[in-house]
Amino acid sequence: MNNERRKEIAKAVELLARAKIQYEEAAAILDSCKDEEDEAFESLPEGLQSSDRGETMEQNVEYLQTAIDELDNIE
Repeated sequence: MNNERRKEIAKAVELLARAKIQYEEAAAILDSCKDEEDEAFESLPEGLQSSDRGETMEQNVEYLQTAIDELDNIE
């Protein structure tokens, strides 16, 4: 393999390493938001947990978890 191809491969590896860090940071942010939304839901009285607002909060937690899982799959 010549030096030019080695340099190109090194660039690709560097880009992938940077992307992994960005995916990890994004997943950490989403995980924090998911935990906060879940805590907010759990703090609601039982009657409100089964309301539209509570159901939306539960869905938000699920959507955030799905996004986190997808980021993990990309890595």
